[in-house]
Amino acid sequence: MPEQSTMYTAAFEIKIDGKVFPTEQVEAVIVDRDLDQPDMCAISVPLSAPDLIAAVEKVKLGNAVEVKFAPGGSETLEMVFQGEIAGIEASYASGENSRAVLRAFNRLHRLLRGRNSKTYQRMKDSDIASQIAQNNGLTASCSTTTVIHEHIYQHNQTDLEFLRDRARVLGFEVVVEDKTLRFRKPEVDRDSGITLRLDEGLLNFSPRLSSARVVQKVQVRGWDPVKKEEVIGEASALSSRLGDATGASRSKSAFGEVTTYSVNQPIASAEEAKNLAEAKLADHLMSYITGEGLCIGRPDLLPGMVVSISLSAQSGTQTKTRFDGKYMLVAVCHRFTGTSGYNTAFRFRRDAENPT
Repeated sequence: MPEQSTMYTAAFEIKIDGKVFPTEQVEAVIVDRDLDQPDMCAISVPLSAPDLIAAVEKVKLGNAVEVKFAPGGSETLEMVFQGEIAGIEASYASGENSRAVLRAFNRLHRLLRGRNSKTYQRMKDSDIASQIAQNNGLTASCSTTTVIHEHIYQHNQTDLEFLRDRARVLGFEVVVEDKTLRFRKPEVDRDSGITLRLDEGLLNFSPRLSSARVVQKVQVRGWDPVKKEEVIGEASALSSRLGDATGASRSKSAFGEVTTYSVNQPIASAEEAKNLAEAKLADHLMSYITGEGLCIGRPDLLPGMVVSISLSAQSGTQTKTRFDGKYMLVAVCHRFTGTSGYNTAFRFRRDAENPT
């Protein structure tokens, strides 16, 4: 993620176990949210005053944690993290340099505790996800899947590893919001309505365009041992909701059509093969433009949302670059420190560009 030294003020609130935590002398608050791992929050506290020492000593593993931020100039606090204390780190030194770091994760971390070997029989993926959520003390909100599997084996995997494997087959994502586990397709067609403009809050934007992994078609092949016949699923690149000139079409014009094949995934039906082909194709296509950005603190930025980027302000014209347009955020890091204030860094991806 990009670094920035300019100071941007913000208000914030921390609650631990339902009680407001003293924030006047908090050195840093970092909230790191990523579609590929549990959300993490680190709160750095100097152990220089009796009230702070007492507050830290009261913190216990499993305590609920809530963090809210308000951008500079606003008094409206917005939730950026909900989770639970998972660790406490301390560094004691002579003088006034002692400090503690309170580390919390959202409740997705529960799915990483311990490995399991288990067989699921005659179940849909959405039912498996619901059962795993319940086993980990979470409420499930799952998009209904249709394929009923005769049996699926969880082989010495954490629940998160196993559920992510199932999600990759379907092109789904696995996220936890407070105490609810969501097993669903990414909402690429849901525009947040947020526009980040260069020189108007957007401090840095570094996109990388690469055709290295872009393909036009994915074909998945498997074998049905009962019917003793080949199972084939295909997916072809179509238009994009994120831009007019797709990476697939640009790459095809430059280098010709490319088809990639998948033959190492057990496939039970043509429908499952089709789902897997579509999921793999989407992963290839969204690698076309990737990168990182940094803006003045924005608590409304979330991983998984689609935002618009406007870069024309710097040139002083209304001419759009190939990198103007809509992007999906895959990771967001809210960072407050006493020296640099509140900034939000993010990572993004996109399967298209603007015509130039």
